[in-house]
Amino acid sequence: MTPPEHKRIPAIQIAVTTLALACLLCGACNSIPPSDNDGGSDDTESENTDPENCRRYAAPWGGNVLESDGLTWESAFSSVIDAVDQAATEAPCDVWVAAGIYYVLRASRNDTIQMEPGVRILGGFAGDETTSSKRDPVANLTILDGRVGPDNDMAVYHILTGASNATIDGFTIRNGRADGDFPDSIGAGLLNFSVSPTVSNCRFENNTGNSSESGGAIDNRYSSPHVTDTVFVSNKGAVRNCWNSNPVFERCVFDDNEGGIRVRDSSGVTIIDCAFYDNGDNGAVSLSGPCCGDALIVNTVFYRNASYYGGAITADDTCVPQIINCTFVDNYAVSENGAALAAIENAGATVINSIFWGNEPAQIFGNGNAPLTVSHSVVQGGYEGTDVVDGDPLLADMDWLHFEPLAGSPCIDAADGSRAPEKDMAGNARHDDPSTGNNYECVEGDSDCCEFADIGALEYLP
Repeated sequence: MTPPEHKRIPAIQIAVTTLALACLLCGACNSIPPSDNDGGSDDTESENTDPENCRRYAAPWGGNVLESDGLTWESAFSSVIDAVDQAATEAPCDVWVAAGIYYVLRASRNDTIQMEPGVRILGGFAGDETTSSKRDPVANLTILDGRVGPDNDMAVYHILTGASNATIDGFTIRNGRADGDFPDSIGAGLLNFSVSPTVSNCRFENNTGNSSESGGAIDNRYSSPHVTDTVFVSNKGAVRNCWNSNPVFERCVFDDNEGGIRVRDSSGVTIIDCAFYDNGDNGAVSLSGPCCGDALIVNTVFYRNASYYGGAITADDTCVPQIINCTFVDNYAVSENGAALAAIENAGATVINSIFWGNEPAQIFGNGNAPLTVSHSVVQGGYEGTDVVDGDPLLADMDWLHFEPLAGSPCIDAADGSRAPEKDMAGNARHDDPSTGNNYECVEGDSDCCEFADIGALEYLP
């Protein structure tokens, strides 16, 4: 069976450096404000982390370590590597980076920006700010490019190498090429080995591993980074987690990658308020063993992803992901089963409050070797389970990424309120539609339960 032809998604094309998922879905935002946490600290007076105590600057007009000290915008370093190296000697310390393109390769393909404990690397500055809250990563594009220059395709193996208690925030990270021998075959954008950095407000683009399974953008080994408000686009293998890695992804977008997130070898993953569009090869999320870890996927949209099994999610070996309030639309599988969700070998799944619609050739596949339970969900063609509805979910406009239900949808006020998140993927609170009867009755005393939560990743808002 040949996958259907799709036009590109216009909203995806306007993604720049940072991207709030609600803006992507509703098109309501012309620009996106800087992160309100800037990687975990603020600009108030505090020992060591006060910018007056320790800050280093990098800017296109800067000089090398012999010419500049990096202590002001006027005396900034031209290299982010030099700024981070200097900041590390006085950590905790911030590195502020002005808008521009910074080519990482200087002497050899082994060059890398080594993240350091206690150092926050912040992009999105114009070059005259005195507080980090004034930066704007959308207006002030700050690009870490793995190449030696614009006219030379030679590139570093790893643009960034991670560290614990370290932050990268507000950058486009592009054109890394991990095509060497291990470990230079993985993690072209960011390589994490036994470290767990924070990644926020970034865009990973056109980073290449040796294969779609190699974590071209981010590769985690014994590592559990926290990744928020970040876009992954056109990478050869976006993310791979191996060897007891358990990262968290919140409010992230995966678009047009050769494989989204791959999890294997005693690893798990948490995915919350994310969106996966047009990812191929291994599809959006691929989970396999041996010894599969925990996988929790909540408030997430899967649209037009493709793979041999489970274009959106494939669970293999003994993996049993929990899938709560997700929306699966128009995903494709080459095999005859499970275009949205395929549980093969000894894998299963627990599906709650989710929508499966328009996936080809079938919605869900389980081979029966492990439980695959579906409840309080809308499944085209039906599926055995508790309160499973076979009916059009009446989603607003899928071609323009509007996946919220319209009036009259069977999704409205029909979710299991004891398992539904307090808010939907766009941050909207649950809304009780007076024209729709509530399908769920909460147990008395359960303060976290909501009797009028909707099925799917987005709430109906009249």
